[in-house]
Amino acid sequence: MCLYCYLGRFKSKQSLQTFLQLFSLQIVFEIQQNQTICFTEELPKDSTLRGSYGASMSQLQPSVELTITNHRDSLLEKAPLTANASFSYVVQYAGEQQICFTAIEIESSPAIKREIFFDLDAAPLPKQTDDKLGTASQIQRLVQEVDLDQMYGKKRITELLEVGRKVNKSVLWVGLASIVAAWAVVFVQNAWLSMQVKKRL
Repeated sequence: MCLYCYLGRFKSKQSLQTFLQLFSLQIVFEIQQNQTICFTEELPKDSTLRGSYGASMSQLQPSVELTITNHRDSLLEKAPLTANASFSYVVQYAGEQQICFTAIEIESSPAIKREIFFDLDAAPLPKQTDDKLGTASQIQRLVQEVDLDQMYGKKRITELLEVGRKVNKSVLWVGLASIVAAWAVVFVQNAWLSMQVKKRL
């Protein structure tokens, strides 16, 4: 991504090295009457753009206005400069988002300037949230099924012990060994699922 900054008396093109997850900008600049300074960033759909801006109220001239437009030239926000203000919105259409500061013309004071601070942050929405929630729900269901299997195994062992009073002891131990073996498999499966939960969440 590249951030284009038009600052001061000249145009300068700055490359903003960013991570895929987030970029941020903090800058203080001067704007003079009848000047427009714009910041343009190309963002994907469903990313978030947040910023704060303002200026000292000890100097009220020139008046400055903030405008935010997308690549379709649709006006997203328009507001006068105050001591401190902010904006936040989700990008509906992929493309360039442009944030401009415009100072009105003052014929009697052509050299008058005003200092402005501007902070900007952008980040994609966490698109994998639904996938993670779905995976977590699936794992939770599997854990519940394993718990039910364990409860059933305990119940079967109790019932088998009761029946053992009436049947041959050899048959009892064969059946008991089978149930214990099955329960051991269930226990191992539950341990594996627990490790998966820790890895994914």
